[in-house]
Amino acid sequence: PRPTLHPGMASAACAYRADKLACLLLCVYMLPVALATVAFTDHAPIPLWPGVPPGERTGATGHETEGCETPGVPVSRCVDRSISNVTVPTLTPYLVAGATSAVVIAPGGAYKFLSWDREGTDIAAWLNSVGVSAFLLRYRVPGRAWLPFGSAPLMDAQRAVGLVREWAADGRAPGLNGSRVGIIGFSAGAHLAGHLSVAWRSRSYPRVDEADARPCRPDFVLMIYPWESVTEPPVSAGPDAASALNVTSRNPPTF
Repeated sequence: PRPTLHPGMASAACAYRADKLACLLLCVYMLPVALATVAFTDHAPIPLWPGVPPGERTGATGHETEGCETPGVPVSRCVDRSISNVTVPTLTPYLVAGATSAVVIAPGGAYKFLSWDREGTDIAAWLNSVGVSAFLLRYRVPGRAWLPFGSAPLMDAQRAVGLVREWAADGRAPGLNGSRVGIIGFSAGAHLAGHLSVAWRSRSYPRVDEADARPCRPDFVLMIYPWESVTEPPVSAGPDAASALNVTSRNPPTF
């Protein structure tokens, strides 16, 4: 029978073995144990999808670019960045040790770009300052002409909430309660938060993995100066955009 080992013993054991094949087999034996204990790196973006996102057409959107929302300031010195042509959606964790609640952040930008700092990283820092973990969502923009309005961002938001709950369950977000996961959005990001709050009953894409078995209904929603979410003047959004038309008693508590 194979001996009981822990990850720290693998390198030590190899030091006493001249047989390279034995060392290789030992490392392969230990790999699943090591991977099972690895958590993600704080502040490092994590791809939402394991491959090409659902509904995406490779090469159709152009290259992702960064700009500066402060006139006259180069991107290299900018603290108010924007991101355009997002084709690889990500979640960036900003974790607080011991935090039991987390908020997914959806920056605004008229569904044309993402206001990455003023409505993203700055908000993550504020949430952390009050003891709440944050996950900054880089969702797909601009709109895809071949998809219905808001479809790609909604898929990304549904996937994001499911992933956060999966990470809470498997320990990669230590201490996080999977029943205390909300979303905050600004402008178009607030529209996305509202869209998710009425479109959580079923995924808008085929299941990818266990994260998609987790509920994507946020436990609470904060819609900050939401864009195109009501039909009443002066907003006068069309019925295809106004999430307020679909509010029911099962909607999450919403600010």
